[in-house]
Amino acid sequence: MVSTTSPSTNTSPIEKLPIELLEGILLEVTKHTVPPVLEEEDPLSILYRCHLDKELACSLAFRLTSRGFRDCAWKAFGAYLGETVFDLRSRQSISNLTAASTCRNLAPWVTKLIVACDGIPERYPILRRSDLPLMTEAEWNHESQNIDSDLLRIRQADESWYPSIWKSPMMSRGIAITASREAERMEIQDILATALRCFSNIYHMRFYHESYSPPGRYHNFFKKINVNSPCSYSRHDSVCGAVAHIGLEILIHAMAASNTNVRTMTLAVDLDDHHAFPTNTSPDIFAKVSHQIETLVLQDKYFQLRDEDVHDETSLSVTKDFFPKLKWLIVDHGLYTDWINDRPTTSLPSSSNTPVPTKLTVKNTEMTGEAFLSFLQCYGQHAQCITLESLTDADYRPVLESVRNLHIETLEIHNRYSESYWKSSKDHEAESSLAYDVLDMLEELPQDLVQQAAKTVKLYPPSFKDALERHWLENPKGLSDTDDWTYVG
Repeated sequence: MVSTTSPSTNTSPIEKLPIELLEGILLEVTKHTVPPVLEEEDPLSILYRCHLDKELACSLAFRLTSRGFRDCAWKAFGAYLGETVFDLRSRQSISNLTAASTCRNLAPWVTKLIVACDGIPERYPILRRSDLPLMTEAEWNHESQNIDSDLLRIRQADESWYPSIWKSPMMSRGIAITASREAERMEIQDILATALRCFSNIYHMRFYHESYSPPGRYHNFFKKINVNSPCSYSRHDSVCGAVAHIGLEILIHAMAASNTNVRTMTLAVDLDDHHAFPTNTSPDIFAKVSHQIETLVLQDKYFQLRDEDVHDETSLSVTKDFFPKLKWLIVDHGLYTDWINDRPTTSLPSSSNTPVPTKLTVKNTEMTGEAFLSFLQCYGQHAQCITLESLTDADYRPVLESVRNLHIETLEIHNRYSESYWKSSKDHEAESSLAYDVLDMLEELPQDLVQQAAKTVKLYPPSFKDALERHWLENPKGLSDTDDWTYVG
């Protein structure tokens, strides 16, 4: 990088600061980078960066104020790059990734990479006059022509980027793989593998998919027409699920080809079970990229149609064969718990082939049914800490009894309702529906079961802890005489 300003005859005071301090200043700025999805303290409040009126990303332009800042900005750029989504479905996005990988000063500082593969429904986005309430009818009639033109350019770009890979919505349901499609798949896989080889210090790989966040190639389009809520698409759309499905396969094969081994892996998958997901990737290929993983996050983000008569697709389970070094397993069913166990489930691994994570976290899932309790017993048998976060019902009793049998050190319960919910609930009259919902939930957390579940119990948010303590005081029954139990609020 060459400075556009002529060198000053006087040395700036900044130039006298140690490089470590200048680098620390730049890294402090990057802490304010907004990730693609920002979960606030309220579990039900999720912000998507692309939906914000003004993205909160910070600028590193002030690095040009001195040579010191300029020369040590690469680590900060690497941190920014770690929150950038690179879409396999977009020519421009992959071009940007390739450019970053070939920058010798930048590539060594990239430690996290987010890859997506965003397909879209056939008529996405369906824009109506009602979507643009700030426009007059005349403005809409004029602007609609520009909208059609912009959409046409985006769609033409999509159609020119390895079309035979994505064009069939049934691509992973046993349709014969043509020679052209296989050649294109190998070509984009090689492009990705070449880029990954340059990022030699990656420790976190994330495969990203979110139907509520429009693909990056549509961001400028939505900003231009000033739509407050960009159109989302259904998780169950066959095109979106199929494209995401094959994108994950391309990423895993590229990682294997480039010998990319990471310690943390976050995967958007079609998660029917708590521990297994379907994939077209062969077990040998997946094992090559997963054998060093210590933290695994499985997120249920799309629905992949499957044909009962097709047997070439298997479910990959979280086992020692694939994750021998696993220390922390996080399972997140998101908003899609209604599809759990809707299709045939995958058997739990044998005790000898089950990983031994010391931390187990389950988010946004239903607690009912033997499948969940069996999952806890299987994967929590060596856990020191189990976290239950934003669960979708109040049936805690069988779960607490199951956790108690594991003799863990710490149990964390993150209630799905917000601070404001719990603070307001105590002000409602007893006959209100809200009060009944609160009472039902608190009744499912008797003091004796909570005390016996673990030596240390942590409850979040604090107002949930306060509500539960009030309930225990008003209903002092089933108290435990356990002496070695510690409660942490």
